[in-house]
Amino acid sequence: MSRLTTRVVALMSSAFSWVAAAQTTAIQDVTPMRRPVEVRPIEDRRLPGVDQVNGEAKWTTELAQQIYAFCPGDAIVDALESGSSPTEADDSQAGNCARNTLFVRNTSQLIIQCKALLEYAVPDHSGNTRLEIERVIFPGTEDAAFHSYANASTSPKAVSARCFAIPAGPLAPLGNPPECRPEFQGPPADDFYPASSRRRDEQGSVVLEFVLTADSVPADVRVAASSGFAELDSAALKYAKYLHAKSTCVGAHARVKVRFAIAAGA
Repeated sequence: MSRLTTRVVALMSSAFSWVAAAQTTAIQDVTPMRRPVEVRPIEDRRLPGVDQVNGEAKWTTELAQQIYAFCPGDAIVDALESGSSPTEADDSQAGNCARNTLFVRNTSQLIIQCKALLEYAVPDHSGNTRLEIERVIFPGTEDAAFHSYANASTSPKAVSARCFAIPAGPLAPLGNPPECRPEFQGPPADDFYPASSRRRDEQGSVVLEFVLTADSVPADVRVAASSGFAELDSAALKYAKYLHAKSTCVGAHARVKVRFAIAAGA
């Protein structure tokens, strides 16, 4: 083989090696694009509401359903709630899915406290068969108590709300003897401060009234005095689930004030 032939072979070999390396690099660097998932509901319906009355409290309970073409995985649910665009790579379950939202509308002239319930015969997408929450709703307003994702063929077996009016005006004394004053233990109320309330600069105190029990867990918790903001009142009810009130006066009523205040400079 001549020197010229040897040189040509060497150059060709080097060129083939460079092309192969470039192709390998290109294959490794390319990431498959993820197509955005269609997140708009294919059907949107609101079932007929149920009007109810309890003394001066009047309310309407309604179930709204949005039907999607897929049952979303956790990543898609997070994206839907945050308003971002999920992708098909996040889709973990196939099949039509219903987003069930329970609405409670206050049709009375007073502030009402409601316990809303949504129950399934089989677990929803998050594994729940029973969803229950307490909310405070102001006159003429509507509250989306909660929502859950479930297969469209799985209709809730129970949808309800039980409400009562929060009394207006000054609080009457409880009349308990001094020894019935409970010892309170619980997390900081600031841990339950709704972010939406902070953004709106909502501040105030909520007075909760409840029954003292032998295990120190408050029973029959009610808003005795509103803060003037529904979100703060509802947050106080959530806070009460983590509150302990130790007392020897089992069965007596007690009160606690839950303060929500934005620190200066926050």
